[in-house]
Amino acid sequence: MPYTRDVILAGSAFGLQQLTLEQARPAWSEPYRVDGARLLLPLEGALGCKVADRAWHCDASVALWLEPGQAYRLRQPARGQRSLLITLVDSESRSCRVPVPPATHWRLLRLRRTRAAADALAAEEDLAAIVSTLTPPGGARAIAYRAPVERALAFLSARFTQGDRLGEIARAVSCSPYHLARCFRRTTGLTLHEWRTRLRMAQALRCLAQGRASLAELALDLGYASHSHFGQAFRATFGIAPSQVRRILIAAG
Repeated sequence: MPYTRDVILAGSAFGLQQLTLEQARPAWSEPYRVDGARLLLPLEGALGCKVADRAWHCDASVALWLEPGQAYRLRQPARGQRSLLITLVDSESRSCRVPVPPATHWRLLRLRRTRAAADALAAEEDLAAIVSTLTPPGGARAIAYRAPVERALAFLSARFTQGDRLGEIARAVSCSPYHLARCFRRTTGLTLHEWRTRLRMAQALRCLAQGRASLAELALDLGYASHSHFGQAFRATFGIAPSQVRRILIAAG
């Protein structure tokens, strides 16, 4: 797929690039193979990844580990979608999908803002610490989500700014509310509400990085009833107020 690549860090052990899709590819691509371990983190929108007979829905709440030599296909329906690509030297991985904690998005954003220019060793160590939070736990739990969970992930990704309730989500994915709630938590380790909050917080960071002036408007855009409700959720996630994050990002340039 044609990408614009912005190299943020080109280290001896780790590399970090931002990829921007130049043309939408709604159909599955031809098979790709990577010559080293790769970690792909969508920043916005959603994409599909197919490895062997497994097809995964991927958005800002997850990261994809791509195994060296393993054939995979991508499907990205929107032009301009951005993702982060972390390259690793001398690292083995198994193709899988793992959740991305909101704190990881914040650490990556700060690393990208500093452009890793001050100290290359410190930047690589920061990136190594970030990768450690995304290490696959192993076993089928990191790989195979049940069909209702996959459908719920796609639904939440498309509607995370909406206030859909459990019954509405369950009807949309053709599953009983009880079964969906239990299945989702068992397979992802999070509740539906927690997963939606992660998507909202990732979007909040992107908007703050873009210099959104009105936090009240941002709160409403993300689906919160008020600025204070948004602020509480943001502080509970990051331990800092959104206004403080905005000041930090502005100071970082």
